[in-house]
Amino acid sequence: MIAFNRETLVLVGVIVALASCFYLYKENQKQRAELNLFTSKVSSQISRALVNDDKPAGVVKKPVKIPEVIDEENEEE
Repeated sequence: MIAFNRETLVLVGVIVALASCFYLYKENQKQRAELNLFTSKVSSQISRALVNDDKPAGVVKKPVKIPEVIDEENEEE
């Protein structure tokens, strides 16, 4: 049977820590790939919407009304 002394437990702890670091690294790489895919899709949709409308969705520009200037000096003559 295996003797469970301090050296054996430290060795098992190091192996478990390395395995967990490797697992977390792989999961991080998967998440990074999914995030890059998501951002590329969103940016392409935004750029496509900007090309089609020439303005962002939901932005409505109101026309500017220029008031007519009445020149009172010219009307009196």
